[in-house]
Amino acid sequence: MLAGCILTGVTSCRNDDEPKYEDGTTDSVAETPLGNILSDIFESADSQKDYYIVFDSSSQEYLVLSADEYAIGEAFAQLVVPSSSSPDVRKAPQGAGWIFAGSGKGKFNALKLATKISRQIPADRDFEVHVERGADGSYKVWYRLV
Repeated sequence: MLAGCILTGVTSCRNDDEPKYEDGTTDSVAETPLGNILSDIFESADSQKDYYIVFDSSSQEYLVLSADEYAIGEAFAQLVVPSSSSPDVRKAPQGAGWIFAGSGKGKFNALKLATKISRQIPADRDFEVHVERGADGSYKVWYRLV
């Protein structure tokens, strides 16, 4: 009888630590060019603090730049097409259309953020992504349409 009670108790236990999924929602991520770039940055041991990823929709190409390279490109763009604003690229993007996508560490978080960004941006639009490394090794990611 004691064995029956124990068996009933064990089989009726429910593990609340298991992930809960709702019908119709998926938390899947896929490897994409942007996801692979973010993944490489997240898993890099490079001491580089900030990265910019620029996407050109006409050529379907990604360009990964350091903050200094991006600043040079911004300065050149200001010479070619002057505007009243002069963004400070050495700070985390604020205003000017930058949207915080999230933060994280590791390949899965990189792919998840890339998937989130790709769902927000139309396929035929150019965009930029700013990736900032934190002191703890995690990354914060922003994006904007250009």
